Amino acid sequence: MASSLAHHIYRVLSVPMGFLKSTFSLLIGTGCGIYIAQNYEVPNINKLMWTLMGKAKEFEESYKKQGNGKNKDNE
Repeated sequence: MASSLAHHIYRVLSVPMGFLKSTFSLLIGTGCGIYIAQNYEVPNINKLMWTLMGKAKEFEESYKKQGNGKNKDNE
């Protein structure tokens, strides 16, 4: 009987702890991210992604099949 009560108390108390653990991790991660962004030179991801997208389009255009311009995608 006592172990059943202890198990029930553990289950009730473990729910808020899960929330607190995840919130704590989020706050620590946010704080570390802010610190790193302010004190170190972090690359601009947006600029990097646009550059990679441009290179991918150039690559796609260079290997595109030459045809009459009609295919099932352009109908």
